[in-house]
Formats: sequence, C-alpha cells, structure tokens
Amino acid sequence: MIVRMLVDVSGLRDGASWPAAGETLELPDAEASAYCALGMCEPVRGTVEDRRETADVMTTETVSRRPPGRPRKAT
Repeated sequence: MIVRMLVDVSGLRDGASWPAAGETLELPDAEASAYCALGMCEPVRGTVEDRRETADVMTTETVSRRPPGRPRKAT
C-alpha cells in the first residue's frame, strides 16, 4: 500500500531514512494499516502510475489553456 507520511520519523527503515512528513512510500499492507491506525500516515489512492498519468493530463491541459478573450498569436 502506498501511504503519505503525516509525521517525521527518526531512524532508519530497511537501511534508509524514513520519508519526511508529506512524502510517500510503499509499505506492506499490514504494516501500513498499523501505522495508519496510529495516525502516522494515511493511504494514498491509486498507484504511482495512476498519479503520473493524472499529472501528465493536468500539465497538458494547463499548458494548452489560454485566458478567455485573448486572441491566438499568428504563426
């Protein structure tokens, strides 16, 4: 399960520092559920690939939009 950390945790997990509050990581479901129950993290909906696709779509739509009433530039 992918979770977003809500708190900073000191120390190491599997030899690496824990992510900072607000960052995400993937944990085994049972471990993630336990940490969520303690309020240390929250589940993130969707997979990493889903979030990347959503970000790509949002970026494309944002870039391609122009404010209403502005004429297009001649090319």
